[in-house]
Amino acid sequence: MIETIELCLTVGARKDPERSFSLKDVTLTVSEGEYFVLLGKSGSGKTLLLETLCGLNRVDSGCIRIREQDVTHLEPRFRGIGYLPQDYCLFPHQTIVGNVAYGLWKPGDLPWTIVDTMTVTLCGIPWLVYRSLMMVLHALERRKQAGPLLGQFGLAHLADRYPDRLSGGEKQRVSLVRALANQPSVLLLDEPVSAVDEQTRDALCSQLKSFQKEFGTTTIHVCHNFDEMLQVADRVAVMDQGRIVQTGTPQQILECPATLAVARLSQPGNLFVESIVFENRSDGAWLRLPGGVTIPTIKDNNARGKGKASVMIREENIRVLPETVDGANDAMVGIPAVVTQMADMGALVRLTARCNEQLALTVTQSKSEYKTLAPRVGSRVRLAIAPEDVHVIPG
Repeated sequence: MIETIELCLTVGARKDPERSFSLKDVTLTVSEGEYFVLLGKSGSGKTLLLETLCGLNRVDSGCIRIREQDVTHLEPRFRGIGYLPQDYCLFPHQTIVGNVAYGLWKPGDLPWTIVDTMTVTLCGIPWLVYRSLMMVLHALERRKQAGPLLGQFGLAHLADRYPDRLSGGEKQRVSLVRALANQPSVLLLDEPVSAVDEQTRDALCSQLKSFQKEFGTTTIHVCHNFDEMLQVADRVAVMDQGRIVQTGTPQQILECPATLAVARLSQPGNLFVESIVFENRSDGAWLRLPGGVTIPTIKDNNARGKGKASVMIREENIRVLPETVDGANDAMVGIPAVVTQMADMGALVRLTARCNEQLALTVTQSKSEYKTLAPRVGSRVRLAIAPEDVHVIPG
Protein backbone atom coordinates (compact mmCIF):
# COMPACT_ATOMS: atom_id res chain seq x y z
CA MET A 1 0.00 0.00 0.00
CA ILE A 2 2.74 2.50 1.00
CA GLU A 3 6.30 1.96 -0.11
CA THR A 4 9.45 4.05 -0.07
CA ILE A 5 12.56 2.95 -1.95
CA GLU A 6 15.98 4.38 -0.97
CA LEU A 7 14.42 7.74 -0.13
CA CYS A 8 16.95 10.55 0.41
CA LEU A 9 16.25 14.15 1.41
CA THR A 10 18.38 16.90 2.92
CA VAL A 11 16.92 20.00 4.59
CA GLY A 12 18.76 23.04 5.92
CA ALA A 13 22.20 24.18 4.79
CA ARG A 14 23.15 21.37 2.41
CA LYS A 15 26.85 22.26 2.38
CA ASP A 16 27.09 22.49 6.16
CA PRO A 17 26.46 19.13 7.90
CA GLU A 18 26.10 20.83 11.28
CA ARG A 19 23.16 22.95 10.04
CA SER A 20 21.38 20.33 7.94
CA PHE A 21 19.49 17.09 8.45
CA SER A 22 19.04 14.20 6.06
CA LEU A 23 16.85 11.20 5.49
CA LYS A 24 19.27 8.52 4.35
CA ASP A 25 18.19 5.62 2.11
CA VAL A 26 14.83 5.12 3.81
CA THR A 27 13.27 1.91 2.48
CA LEU A 28 9.94 1.01 4.01
CA THR A 29 6.86 -1.06 3.19
CA VAL A 30 3.49 -0.65 4.92
CA SER A 31 0.86 -3.25 4.03
CA GLU A 32 -2.74 -2.42 3.22
CA GLY A 33 -4.89 -2.06 6.36
CA GLU A 34 -1.85 -2.05 8.66
CA TYR A 35 -1.38 0.19 11.69
CA PHE A 36 2.28 1.12 11.39
CA VAL A 37 4.20 3.18 13.94
CA LEU A 38 7.32 5.30 13.33
CA LEU A 39 9.11 5.35 16.67
CA GLY A 40 12.14 7.38 17.67
CA LYS A 41 13.42 10.13 19.90
CA SER A 42 12.91 13.80 19.01
CA GLY A 43 15.00 14.87 16.03
CA SER A 44 15.34 11.38 14.54
CA GLY A 45 13.53 12.30 11.29
CA LYS A 46 10.03 10.90 11.89
CA THR A 47 8.11 14.10 11.11
CA LEU A 48 10.28 14.85 8.08
CA LEU A 49 9.53 11.40 6.66
CA LEU A 50 5.80 11.79 7.29
CA GLU A 51 5.74 15.22 5.60
CA THR A 52 7.60 13.74 2.64
CA LEU A 53 5.04 10.92 2.31
CA CYS A 54 2.30 13.56 2.39
CA GLY A 55 3.99 15.50 -0.43
CA LEU A 56 5.16 18.57 1.50
CA ASN A 57 8.86 18.00 0.66
CA ARG A 58 10.58 17.41 -2.66
CA VAL A 59 12.89 14.39 -2.42
CA ASP A 60 16.50 14.38 -3.63
CA SER A 61 16.33 10.77 -4.78
CA GLY A 62 14.29 7.64 -4.29
CA CYS A 63 10.68 6.72 -4.87
CA ILE A 64 7.34 6.87 -3.01
CA ARG A 65 4.53 4.54 -4.05
CA ILE A 66 0.96 4.61 -2.70
CA ARG A 67 -1.51 1.96 -3.86
CA GLU A 68 1.07 0.89 -6.48
CA GLN A 69 1.11 4.41 -7.97
CA ASP A 70 4.32 6.45 -8.11
CA VAL A 71 3.44 9.65 -6.21
CA THR A 72 6.99 10.93 -5.70
CA HIS A 73 6.27 14.15 -7.58
CA LEU A 74 2.48 14.29 -7.14
CA GLU A 75 0.83 17.21 -5.34
CA PRO A 76 -0.49 16.45 -1.81
CA ARG A 77 -4.15 16.99 -2.77
CA PHE A 78 -4.01 14.18 -5.34
CA ARG A 79 -2.49 11.55 -3.02
CA GLY A 80 -5.74 10.68 -1.22
CA ILE A 81 -4.20 11.04 2.24
CA GLY A 82 -5.63 12.16 5.58
CA TYR A 83 -2.93 14.07 7.49
CA LEU A 84 -2.70 15.26 11.09
CA PRO A 85 0.26 17.67 11.42
CA GLN A 86 2.11 18.13 14.68
CA ASP A 87 1.13 21.82 14.92
CA TYR A 88 -2.61 21.10 14.27
CA CYS A 89 -3.10 23.80 11.53
CA LEU A 90 -6.68 24.64 12.54
CA PHE A 91 -8.39 27.51 10.71
CA PRO A 92 -8.59 30.37 13.25
CA HIS A 93 -11.53 32.06 11.47
CA GLN A 94 -13.74 28.95 11.65
CA THR A 95 -15.47 27.31 14.60
CA ILE A 96 -14.60 23.77 15.63
CA VAL A 97 -17.54 22.30 13.71
CA GLY A 98 -16.47 24.36 10.70
CA ASN A 99 -12.93 22.99 10.90
CA VAL A 100 -14.18 19.40 11.06
CA ALA A 101 -16.73 20.01 8.29
CA TYR A 102 -13.91 21.22 6.06
CA GLY A 103 -12.37 17.76 6.37
CA LEU A 104 -15.46 16.32 4.68
CA TRP A 105 -14.58 18.00 1.37
CA LYS A 106 -13.17 15.67 -1.28
CA PRO A 107 -11.02 16.68 -4.28
CA GLY A 108 -13.37 17.86 -7.03
CA ASP A 109 -16.34 17.87 -4.66
CA LEU A 110 -18.52 20.80 -5.85
CA PRO A 111 -22.16 21.42 -4.94
CA TRP A 112 -23.15 21.91 -8.60
CA THR A 113 -22.64 20.25 -11.98
CA ILE A 114 -22.56 21.35 -15.62
CA VAL A 115 -26.19 20.22 -15.96
CA ASP A 116 -27.14 22.44 -13.01
CA THR A 117 -25.33 25.35 -14.63
CA MET A 118 -27.22 24.96 -17.91
CA THR A 119 -30.57 24.50 -16.10
CA VAL A 120 -30.35 27.66 -13.99
CA THR A 121 -29.15 29.66 -17.00
CA LEU A 122 -32.16 28.58 -19.07
CA CYS A 123 -34.52 29.33 -16.18
CA GLY A 124 -33.16 32.85 -15.91
CA ILE A 125 -31.79 32.42 -12.35
CA PRO A 126 -28.60 34.47 -11.83
CA TRP A 127 -25.65 32.10 -11.71
CA LEU A 128 -23.99 33.81 -8.74
CA VAL A 129 -27.19 33.58 -6.69
CA TYR A 130 -27.54 29.87 -7.43
CA ARG A 131 -23.90 29.15 -6.65
CA SER A 132 -24.05 31.05 -3.36
CA LEU A 133 -27.20 29.19 -2.32
CA MET A 134 -25.69 25.80 -3.18
CA MET A 135 -22.51 26.63 -1.26
CA VAL A 136 -24.52 27.52 1.84
CA LEU A 137 -26.67 24.38 1.62
CA HIS A 138 -23.65 22.17 1.04
CA ALA A 139 -21.80 23.74 3.98
CA LEU A 140 -24.82 23.18 6.23
CA GLU A 141 -24.95 19.52 5.18
CA ARG A 142 -21.27 19.05 6.00
CA ARG A 143 -21.72 20.70 9.40
CA LYS A 144 -24.60 18.30 10.06
CA GLN A 145 -22.33 15.35 9.24
CA ALA A 146 -19.56 16.75 11.47
CA GLY A 147 -21.77 16.78 14.60
CA PRO A 148 -21.75 13.00 15.29
CA LEU A 149 -17.98 12.87 14.74
CA LEU A 150 -17.42 15.54 17.39
CA GLY A 151 -19.70 13.66 19.76
CA GLN A 152 -17.84 10.40 19.20
CA PHE A 153 -14.59 12.01 20.38
CA GLY A 154 -16.15 13.97 23.27
CA LEU A 155 -15.97 17.36 21.53
CA ALA A 156 -19.66 18.14 20.94
CA HIS A 157 -19.68 20.83 23.66
CA LEU A 158 -16.87 22.69 21.82
CA ALA A 159 -18.63 22.79 18.41
CA ASP A 160 -19.20 26.57 18.35
CA ARG A 161 -15.91 27.66 19.88
CA TYR A 162 -12.97 29.04 17.92
CA PRO A 163 -9.49 27.43 18.08
CA ASP A 164 -8.02 30.25 20.20
CA ARG A 165 -10.43 29.28 23.01
CA LEU A 166 -9.17 25.66 23.21
CA SER A 167 -6.43 23.99 25.20
CA GLY A 168 -3.56 22.23 23.43
CA GLY A 169 -5.11 18.81 23.99
CA GLU A 170 -8.50 19.96 22.66
CA LYS A 171 -6.88 21.42 19.55
CA GLN A 172 -5.10 18.14 18.96
CA ARG A 173 -8.33 16.14 19.20
CA VAL A 174 -10.15 18.52 16.83
CA SER A 175 -7.32 18.21 14.30
CA LEU A 176 -7.49 14.43 14.66
CA VAL A 177 -11.26 14.35 14.03
CA ARG A 178 -10.81 16.57 10.96
CA ALA A 179 -8.23 14.13 9.55
CA LEU A 180 -10.58 11.18 10.17
CA ALA A 181 -13.74 12.91 8.88
CA ASN A 182 -13.36 11.91 5.24
CA GLN A 183 -12.49 8.27 6.07
CA PRO A 184 -9.26 8.36 4.02
CA SER A 185 -7.73 5.10 2.79
CA VAL A 186 -4.32 6.33 4.01
CA LEU A 187 -3.93 8.20 7.29
CA LEU A 188 -0.74 9.93 8.48
CA LEU A 189 -0.69 10.93 12.14
CA ASP A 190 2.14 13.03 13.59
CA GLU A 191 2.10 12.51 17.37
CA PRO A 192 -1.72 12.60 17.52
CA VAL A 193 -2.03 12.20 21.31
CA SER A 194 1.12 13.88 22.64
CA ALA A 195 -0.68 16.93 24.08
CA VAL A 196 -3.33 15.11 26.13
CA ASP A 197 -3.21 13.61 29.61
CA GLU A 198 -2.45 9.92 30.11
CA GLN A 199 -6.06 8.84 30.63
CA THR A 200 -7.27 10.69 27.52
CA ARG A 201 -4.29 9.34 25.57
CA ASP A 202 -5.28 5.74 26.33
CA ALA A 203 -8.90 6.42 25.31
CA LEU A 204 -7.87 8.13 22.06
CA CYS A 205 -5.44 5.33 21.18
CA SER A 206 -8.25 2.84 21.68
CA GLN A 207 -10.57 4.90 19.44
CA LEU A 208 -7.89 5.24 16.76
CA LYS A 209 -7.30 1.50 16.73
CA SER A 210 -11.05 0.78 16.55
CA PHE A 211 -11.48 3.29 13.68
CA GLN A 212 -8.57 1.76 11.80
CA LYS A 213 -9.91 -1.78 12.18
CA GLU A 214 -13.47 -0.78 11.25
CA PHE A 215 -12.56 1.01 8.00
CA GLY A 216 -9.34 -0.87 7.15
CA THR A 217 -7.41 2.40 6.97
CA THR A 218 -3.69 2.09 6.29
CA THR A 219 -2.22 4.20 9.09
CA ILE A 220 1.24 5.55 9.86
CA HIS A 221 1.48 6.93 13.40
CA VAL A 222 4.52 8.91 14.60
CA CYS A 223 5.37 8.83 18.32
CA HIS A 224 8.25 8.69 20.77
CA ASN A 225 6.31 7.06 23.61
CA PHE A 226 6.87 3.31 23.94
CA ASP A 227 3.60 2.66 25.81
CA GLU A 228 1.66 4.51 23.12
CA MET A 229 3.31 2.39 20.45
CA LEU A 230 2.41 -0.85 22.25
CA GLN A 231 -1.26 0.18 22.37
CA VAL A 232 -1.77 0.64 18.64
CA ALA A 233 1.01 -0.86 16.51
CA ASP A 234 0.81 -3.88 14.26
CA ARG A 235 4.41 -3.25 13.18
CA VAL A 236 7.04 -0.68 14.10
CA ALA A 237 9.99 1.03 12.44
CA VAL A 238 12.54 2.69 14.73
CA MET A 239 14.29 5.78 13.35
CA ASP A 240 17.62 7.20 14.47
CA GLN A 241 19.54 10.05 12.81
CA GLY A 242 17.48 9.94 9.63
CA ARG A 243 17.72 6.18 9.13
CA ILE A 244 15.46 3.23 9.88
CA VAL A 245 17.53 1.06 12.20
CA GLN A 246 15.01 -1.71 12.94
CA THR A 247 11.61 -2.89 11.72
CA GLY A 248 9.47 -5.54 13.38
CA THR A 249 6.55 -6.31 15.64
CA PRO A 250 6.25 -4.43 18.95
CA GLN A 251 7.38 -7.56 20.80
CA GLN A 252 10.51 -7.88 18.63
CA ILE A 253 11.43 -4.25 19.26
CA LEU A 254 10.78 -4.70 22.98
CA GLU A 255 12.62 -7.98 23.53
CA CYS A 256 15.30 -8.01 20.80
CA PRO A 257 16.57 -4.48 19.99
CA ALA A 258 19.01 -4.46 17.08
CA THR A 259 21.07 -1.49 18.30
CA LEU A 260 21.85 0.39 21.49
CA ALA A 261 19.68 3.29 20.30
CA VAL A 262 16.65 0.98 20.07
CA ALA A 263 17.46 -0.58 23.44
CA ARG A 264 17.66 2.82 25.16
CA LEU A 265 14.34 3.82 23.60
CA SER A 266 12.60 0.80 25.15
CA GLN A 267 13.91 1.70 28.65
CA PRO A 268 14.75 -1.87 29.68
CA GLY A 269 15.98 -0.94 33.16
CA ASN A 270 19.18 -3.03 32.95
CA LEU A 271 21.45 -2.07 30.06
CA PHE A 272 25.18 -2.69 30.21
CA VAL A 273 27.14 -0.99 27.44
CA GLU A 274 30.41 -2.60 26.33
CA SER A 275 31.13 -3.76 29.86
CA ILE A 276 30.24 -7.45 29.67
CA VAL A 277 32.75 -10.17 28.80
CA PHE A 278 31.22 -13.16 27.04
CA GLU A 279 32.65 -16.55 26.20
CA ASN A 280 31.33 -19.75 24.69
CA ARG A 281 31.64 -22.78 26.96
CA SER A 282 30.74 -26.41 26.44
CA ASP A 283 27.44 -25.81 28.27
CA GLY A 284 26.51 -22.68 26.29
CA ALA A 285 27.28 -18.97 26.06
CA TRP A 286 28.06 -17.23 29.37
CA LEU A 287 28.33 -13.58 30.27
CA ARG A 288 30.44 -12.07 33.04
CA LEU A 289 28.66 -9.06 34.54
CA PRO A 290 30.42 -6.30 36.51
CA GLY A 291 31.80 -7.63 39.80
CA GLY A 292 32.38 -11.13 38.41
CA VAL A 293 28.77 -12.41 38.40
CA THR A 294 28.26 -14.91 35.55
CA ILE A 295 24.95 -15.69 33.84
CA PRO A 296 24.07 -17.93 30.85
CA THR A 297 22.45 -16.85 27.60
CA ILE A 298 21.32 -18.81 24.55
CA LYS A 299 24.07 -19.71 22.08
CA ASP A 300 22.65 -17.90 19.05
CA ASN A 301 22.01 -14.65 20.95
CA ASN A 302 24.68 -12.64 19.08
CA ALA A 303 27.36 -14.15 21.37
CA ARG A 304 30.29 -15.16 19.18
CA GLY A 305 33.82 -16.00 20.26
CA LYS A 306 35.15 -13.99 23.20
CA GLY A 307 35.22 -10.30 23.99
CA LYS A 308 33.13 -7.42 25.31
CA ALA A 309 29.44 -7.04 24.61
CA SER A 310 26.45 -4.82 25.33
CA VAL A 311 23.71 -6.66 27.19
CA MET A 312 20.06 -5.92 27.99
CA ILE A 313 17.96 -7.65 30.67
CA ARG A 314 14.42 -6.31 30.91
CA GLU A 315 13.45 -5.54 34.50
CA GLU A 316 10.12 -7.40 34.24
CA ASN A 317 11.96 -10.62 33.24
CA ILE A 318 13.89 -10.91 36.52
CA ARG A 319 12.24 -12.93 39.30
CA VAL A 320 12.75 -12.19 43.00
CA LEU A 321 13.14 -15.33 45.15
CA PRO A 322 13.92 -16.03 48.81
CA GLU A 323 17.60 -15.95 49.73
CA THR A 324 17.66 -19.71 50.37
CA VAL A 325 16.46 -20.63 46.85
CA ASP A 326 19.25 -21.06 44.29
CA GLY A 327 17.04 -20.54 41.20
CA ALA A 328 13.50 -20.88 39.95
CA ASN A 329 14.53 -24.00 38.02
CA ASP A 330 17.65 -25.64 36.63
CA ALA A 331 17.73 -23.35 33.58
CA MET A 332 17.81 -20.17 35.68
CA VAL A 333 20.71 -18.74 37.62
CA GLY A 334 20.13 -17.23 41.06
CA ILE A 335 22.18 -14.15 41.98
CA PRO A 336 22.33 -13.16 45.68
CA ALA A 337 21.44 -9.51 46.25
CA VAL A 338 20.24 -6.97 48.82
CA VAL A 339 17.23 -4.71 48.16
CA THR A 340 18.39 -1.09 48.37
CA GLN A 341 15.39 0.81 46.96
CA MET A 342 11.68 0.19 46.53
CA ALA A 343 9.07 2.30 44.72
CA ASP A 344 5.32 1.61 44.76
CA MET A 345 3.99 2.57 41.32
CA GLY A 346 0.36 1.58 41.82
CA ALA A 347 -0.15 -1.61 39.83
CA LEU A 348 3.60 -2.29 39.87
CA VAL A 349 6.44 -2.30 42.37
CA ARG A 350 9.98 -1.42 41.26
CA LEU A 351 12.93 -2.73 43.25
CA THR A 352 16.64 -2.00 43.01
CA ALA A 353 18.80 -4.84 44.32
CA ARG A 354 22.58 -4.58 44.70
CA CYS A 355 24.50 -7.75 43.88
CA ASN A 356 27.98 -6.32 44.62
CA GLU A 357 29.77 -2.97 44.64
CA GLN A 358 29.78 -2.81 40.84
CA LEU A 359 26.43 -4.39 39.95
CA ALA A 360 22.85 -3.37 40.78
CA LEU A 361 19.79 -4.68 38.95
CA THR A 362 16.32 -3.14 38.63
CA VAL A 363 13.29 -5.41 38.92
CA THR A 364 9.61 -4.65 38.23
CA GLN A 365 6.92 -6.86 39.74
CA SER A 366 3.15 -6.84 39.71
CA LYS A 367 1.49 -6.23 43.07
CA SER A 368 0.46 -9.92 43.34
CA GLU A 369 4.03 -11.09 42.63
CA TYR A 370 5.43 -8.66 45.16
CA LYS A 371 3.04 -9.78 47.91
CA THR A 372 4.28 -13.37 47.61
CA LEU A 373 7.65 -12.46 49.15
CA ALA A 374 7.12 -8.77 50.08
CA PRO A 375 10.83 -7.83 50.33
CA ARG A 376 11.71 -4.59 52.07
CA VAL A 377 14.74 -2.32 51.83
CA GLY A 378 17.59 -4.32 53.38
CA SER A 379 16.06 -7.73 52.58
CA ARG A 380 18.38 -10.40 51.20
CA VAL A 381 16.99 -12.09 48.10
CA ARG A 382 18.02 -14.06 45.01
CA LEU A 383 17.44 -12.71 41.51
CA ALA A 384 16.56 -15.43 39.00
CA ILE A 385 17.38 -14.81 35.33
CA ALA A 386 16.52 -17.17 32.46
CA PRO A 387 19.06 -17.51 29.59
CA GLU A 388 16.45 -16.56 26.95
CA ASP A 389 15.79 -13.26 28.75
CA VAL A 390 19.42 -12.12 28.38
CA HIS A 391 19.77 -10.25 25.09
CA VAL A 392 23.19 -9.51 23.63
CA ILE A 393 23.11 -6.42 21.38
CA PRO A 394 25.16 -6.79 18.18
CA GLY A 395 27.88 -4.28 17.36
